[in-house]
Amino acid sequence: MNHDLSAPNTEQQALIDALVAAFAMSDAMTAALVTAIQNAIYAAAESYGYEHIGAFPQIDVTELARAVQHRMRQQSVTQARSVQNTYRTDIERFIIALVLAQWGKRTRRQFYEDVERWARSRSQWKSAQLALVAVGGALAAAAAWVTQQLPADTYQVQVEPPTARCPVCAEYAGNVYSAEDAADLVDVFPAHVNCVHYLMMLPVS
Repeated sequence: MNHDLSAPNTEQQALIDALVAAFAMSDAMTAALVTAIQNAIYAAAESYGYEHIGAFPQIDVTELARAVQHRMRQQSVTQARSVQNTYRTDIERFIIALVLAQWGKRTRRQFYEDVERWARSRSQWKSAQLALVAVGGALAAAAAWVTQQLPADTYQVQVEPPTARCPVCAEYAGNVYSAEDAADLVDVFPAHVNCVHYLMMLPVS
C-alpha cells in the first residue's frame, strides 16, 4: 500500500497528535522545571552575592542579593517556558518524520515505543545541559546586574568555563577582562542557544 510521504494524512495526523500529547511536557512538569531552575539560580545568586559581592563592604549584600534573586526568578519562568516549547517542537518533528517514514510498517504500539526510546535518550544528555545553562545563565545575569553597582576599579571579569567548542565562545573562554572591557561582554553571553558560558567576577587584589 503506497502512502504520500510528503505530508501527514488525516489518520497519520491523528496518531502524531496523540503521540505528541502523550510525551509533551505537561503544566505540572513545567512547574517542576521552574522550581528546579529557581533552586539552582537562587543558590548561584546567593553564592555569587556572598562570595564576590561580599568582598566589597560598600555594597548592601542582603538587599542586592534580593534584587538579583528577584531577577533570577523572572528569568527562570522564561527559561522553563522556552525549554517546554523547544521540547514540544523537537518531539513533534521526530514523530512526524517517524510516522511518514514508517507508516504501514509498524503498529501504533511500536510507534509509541520508538518515541519512548527517543525521549529517554534525549533526557540522558538534556538534563545535564539544562543544569549548566540554568546556573550559567543565572551567573551571567547576576554579573550584568552587579556591574552596575560596583566601582570599575574593584573587579575584573573572567569568562567561564575556560574551554569551548563554539568559535565565538572559544575567543573569550578563560580570558580575564577589565571592568571597562567587561561592559561589552554582558551582551555577548549567552552567545547562542544552550550556551554555558558566563561572566565570573573577580575582586582586584
